[in-house]
Order: sequence, then structure tokens, then C-alpha cells
Amino acid sequence: MDNKAAIGGQQAALGSQMAGLGQQQVQRGQALGGFGSNIMQGGQQLGGLGQMTGNMGQQFGQIGQGIAGLGQQGQGMLGNQINMLNQLGQQGQATQQAALSRQFQGAQQLAGEPMQRLQQGQALLSGSPMGGISGGTGTSAYQRGSYQEPSTFSKILGAAGTIMGMGG
Repeated sequence: MDNKAAIGGQQAALGSQMAGLGQQQVQRGQALGGFGSNIMQGGQQLGGLGQMTGNMGQQFGQIGQGIAGLGQQGQGMLGNQINMLNQLGQQGQATQQAALSRQFQGAQQLAGEPMQRLQQGQALLSGSPMGGISGGTGTSAYQRGSYQEPSTFSKILGAAGTIMGMGG
């Protein structure tokens, strides 16, 4: 029975060694499980970071849209101001043109006044009993007086008439 007891002892030692190996395997499994758990937690954290990054991207997109909207609004306001200044410029130009036109009409009226006075004076004199400004020669204010020298016969006849008038 010694053999059997020795074999039983050996088997007990082997069982004890197997139990120790099993315990080591359990510890390794727990270690690997803990490592897997750590990897899983790291994955969850990375997923959370990805979600935060996506949210921040959306927020930046909204901020960018807000800035673009402000830029469009500012551009529209500048366009309105330019149109208003253009209208004011046109109104100012029209006002200046009207003032210059009135000045020009006044200058034309002043320049034409001496001619109007002359024509009025000539019209008044042409209706006078003296027959105009010619001093009674029968010419009007608008005609030039002309002198025609008498012929030799007319001169002799005039001289004879004068002599006869003296003598008689």
C-alpha cells in the first residue's frame, strides 16, 4: 500500500498544483477582465469626447451663421445709406440747378432792359406830332434820313423865285 499511498500523495500534490494553476488563471482572467473594463471605459470616454466635439462643431457652425447674418445685415444697412446719400445728392443738384436757372433768367432780363427802354422810347416818339425824332423832316425813328442834292435846273429856278420874291 505504500505505492498507492505514494501515488495518492503525488495525485494530491498534482491536484494542489492544479488548484494553484486554476487560481492563477482566475487571477489572470480577473486582470484581463479589469483591463477589458478599462478599455471599455476608455472607449466610452472617447465616445463622450467625440460627442462633445460634435456639439462644439454645431455651436461653432451656429456662431458662424450668426456672424454671416450680421455681415449681411451690415451690408444691407450700408447699401441703404448709399442709396439715401445718392438721393440727397440728386435733390441738392436739382436745387442748385433751379437756383442757377433763376439767376440766368434774372441776368437775361437785366441785359434786355436797355433795349426794351429804347424800343419803348422810340415807340413813344414815333407817335408824336413832330413825326418822330428827326426834327420834322418827315422821317420816322426807324428810317434814316437822306439828302438829295437838287439838280442845276432846280437851283436856277429856286434862285429866280427868290429874286422875284424880293423884287415884287
